[in-house]
Amino acid sequence: MATAIRLSIIGTNTLFRECLAVVLGNDRRYTVLNHSANLDQAADGLDPTADVVLVDLSRSRDAALRLVRTLTRLNVSPQVLTIGLERLEEDALRCMEAGAKGYVPIGSSMDDLHDALARLRRGQVAYSPEMTSIMFERLAQLADEKQRKVRADAESLTARESEILGLVARGLTNNQIAGQLSLSTHTVKNHLHNVLKKLQVRNRREAVRLALQQGLIDRRSRR
Repeated sequence: MATAIRLSIIGTNTLFRECLAVVLGNDRRYTVLNHSANLDQAADGLDPTADVVLVDLSRSRDAALRLVRTLTRLNVSPQVLTIGLERLEEDALRCMEAGAKGYVPIGSSMDDLHDALARLRRGQVAYSPEMTSIMFERLAQLADEKQRKVRADAESLTARESEILGLVARGLTNNQIAGQLSLSTHTVKNHLHNVLKKLQVRNRREAVRLALQQGLIDRRSRR
């Protein structure tokens, strides 16, 4: 017989939390280690042997999501299963972004909860195929929106910024660029700072790569 799944239950809905603790505690598949209403201190008091933490988001949603983020950052992180929200893609997406491994919406049955816990035990995520499809569509939409913003910001480069970026692509240093354009090194650095900010990249190499992808500089400008 498989080892019982060790559970912690956290949520401010006392009746729901206590009923859930009783029902799951009477099931041989689970061991309920504790249940708590204190969202702010739940991570500090978490039993380190817990396999899964059930977090009820039906009340104090923002505080509960902050708890989910905290739990997923622990060195020995239990899997987090969120319960109690509406069946909306926005809710599921927020749970996934916070680090939850599963999402059981309000109105689900105990069988749905058992199935979600079993999937977590198998190392799977506990999101329905419908929800998973919706979330991937949303993530693709967000990525597209970000790409459009980056493209718009890239197109806002000034003539001087584009010129300097082209020289960076040719491998010139800041001092060399300053000498070629009769600018101070400080001015060149300021222009490059603006370029990195507009392109939303961290360094010169990433800036050149993105500029080439976006057609902001000619590939022939590279040495």
